[in-house]
Amino acid sequence: MKKTPKPRKPAPLTGRQKLFVESYLVSMNGAEAVRAAGYQTKNPRCTASELLSKPHIQEAIDRGISARVARLHITQDFVLLKLAEIAQSNIGDYLHFGRDGVKLRDMEEIPSEKIALIKELTEGENKNFKIVLHDKISALDKLARHLGMFERHRQRQTRQNDFTRQILTDVREKKIDPTEAALTLEAEGYPLPESLRLLLAKAEPEPPSDDNGAYATISPEEMAQRAKERMEAAERERTGFVPERAEQVRQMKEEMGGGSFQPESVKDGEKDS
Repeated sequence: MKKTPKPRKPAPLTGRQKLFVESYLVSMNGAEAVRAAGYQTKNPRCTASELLSKPHIQEAIDRGISARVARLHITQDFVLLKLAEIAQSNIGDYLHFGRDGVKLRDMEEIPSEKIALIKELTEGENKNFKIVLHDKISALDKLARHLGMFERHRQRQTRQNDFTRQILTDVREKKIDPTEAALTLEAEGYPLPESLRLLLAKAEPEPPSDDNGAYATISPEEMAQRAKERMEAAERERTGFVPERAEQVRQMKEEMGGGSFQPESVKDGEKDS
């Protein structure tokens, strides 16, 4: 049978290290704890960083924090609940809106848990009150960070940037053509970068080249020539419409007897009938 290893005992703290841990648990500031413990150093931050990197000191701090949490009965659920109460606070719970204006509600009407959400309440001139609640945006921000909302967005944004950068690299190295790159990005739900839009506007599919099968990009002179040819074709189609239509009208006249259509004249006696 294998012997169960005995739990490792934490290394003992020196007297000055104990003072550092105790001071750190009060201020949660490394540099202040170094000065309070009496360390002779020109750079308290570096000394604090060195002390906090020692496993036995970090274990002592963790034990102190755990003991404090147990005494205060503070858990993660408790903290999240208080943050949620701040995020859901409503100024309407403290004010009465009526025809005579806005008045502060009687404090006896406000529950104690709502009163705890007030950050500042001051009385000014003419019995005017100023009421300030705790920052809802800050509470929502902390809740979102705890739930990992920003982290998921950051990871997605990082993946999108890396994926788009790789696609543009493949286009630049002529591994894929701009059209294929655009379709790939659209399939992933990513927006097209401006540089790829410019390539799509300038490039047209050409027969694959002999080297790597990539599509060639036409020159500005070729683009101008093709644009000129398209304009000339459109002009020929526009100017050729009139004689073509005239020929169709002539054929219709021949089919109707060779004459033009004339409405019959109406006699004076038939006008009133």
